[in-house]
Amino acid sequence: MAVMSGGFRTIAPRGGQIATYHDRKYSVMRRMQNDHAAYRALMAEPCEKTISHTEEPRS
Repeated sequence: MAVMSGGFRTIAPRGGQIATYHDRKYSVMRRMQNDHAAYRALMAEPCEKTISHTEEPRS
């Protein structure tokens, strides 16, 4: 009978400065995602169609 998988070993995450760096990098990525979602929501809001009497109509 042939075995399809080889042996295995557990890989533990690195700690220290590397872990701190990646934690901060992940925080930046999450903030960018949240900011992007807020921008999309803002742009999805309907625009008020008001023209000031001092503005020329746009063509």
